[in-house]
Amino acid sequence: MVEFIILCSLVCVCVHVSITWDGFILNRSLKYLDKLPEVLRKPLFDCLPCMGGIYTLTISIVTERELNAWFFLCILAVVGLNTLIQLFLRLIEAIENLETINDEGTGGAIEEKGMGER
Repeated sequence: MVEFIILCSLVCVCVHVSITWDGFILNRSLKYLDKLPEVLRKPLFDCLPCMGGIYTLTISIVTERELNAWFFLCILAVVGLNTLIQLFLRLIEAIENLETINDEGTGGAIEEKGMGER
């Protein structure tokens, strides 16, 4: 079951990244996919936690898994794992933005302090 949860989550991450990140293979389709209503965009490619249910169901049907009580727990686990991954990706993005600001020299707006300084 854990392997299935990780598989579903990684499929969601793959679809999300390949469509929404610049330079990835499906990113060219984003200009067309962005025209979809938000209620379709989010579970299809735009929101990792939102994608969990649709992709877990799809993968379960394709792999002919039994849709029982464990299946619904798998959906919750995939949504939870996708949420953690999304938070991690946002953290990485925030760190990259801070590094960009520091590299551009903001005129002292952000000061780096050494260990032990207050």
